[in-house]
Amino acid sequence: MLENLTNGQIPYFWGAAFLTFIIVLYVFVGGMKSVALTDVLQGILMFVLMIVAVIAISQSIGGFTEANQTVYQLKPELFSRSGTNNFFTPHQWFSYMLLWGLSVPMFPQMFMRFYTPKTANSLKLSASLYPLITCTMFICPVLIGMWDHINFPDLAGREADKIFPIMLTEYTSTGIASLVMVGALAAFMSTLDSQLLALSSMINRDIYIVYIRPQASLKEQTFVGKILIVILAIIGLILAANPPAKIAAIATQAFTGLAV
Repeated sequence: MLENLTNGQIPYFWGAAFLTFIIVLYVFVGGMKSVALTDVLQGILMFVLMIVAVIAISQSIGGFTEANQTVYQLKPELFSRSGTNNFFTPHQWFSYMLLWGLSVPMFPQMFMRFYTPKTANSLKLSASLYPLITCTMFICPVLIGMWDHINFPDLAGREADKIFPIMLTEYTSTGIASLVMVGALAAFMSTLDSQLLALSSMINRDIYIVYIRPQASLKEQTFVGKILIVILAIIGLILAANPPAKIAAIATQAFTGLAV
């Protein structure tokens, strides 16, 4: 996103390294509390600005109705239940629904949050809002991805992962594009900080204390947890330097592992 927004002045890897450094800094200093508080702000930014993105892009290409009609004329299969090349067979639909239902409750970073609310009502509110917010958030980028076929029909592979910033820079002003990028980066950061904290806690509690230092004090556990956050962030950055596949393929593999 940073690379697209700055026309290559901030290279992909340096943008990734900078964001990783910021995340590690506040997770390292503030732990769970900093992650929870920043996630609230990042979540609001992400939700509001994603809706802004859809409205702004749709207005630039004639509105929702005209944009969808144009895409329908170009690729009507995108509007069918089976999708492009009959990808979504009943078997595939069932597999994805099963995958989603089994994997999401097992997200380590989400599971940890179930233990943090001060009251049961807070947890109930989160559980009630989650489906509504998730549906809204997922529909928005899918719409933008479909509209991409109007002027960028040939994007494939890893290039297709850049469609969001491409559409923003093409169809909105620099100001709106920059703001929406902030929302998208907030989504990325709120996920990564939670995952770093969860992985660090898991390795610390399930491996370090059990097999290496059962007598470790709370102070020592905290110190080891901070070191693990840095190590895990570096590993993630190394993987990000040369991603093994498209974002969708990586995510599907991760979801499958969690479901299993």
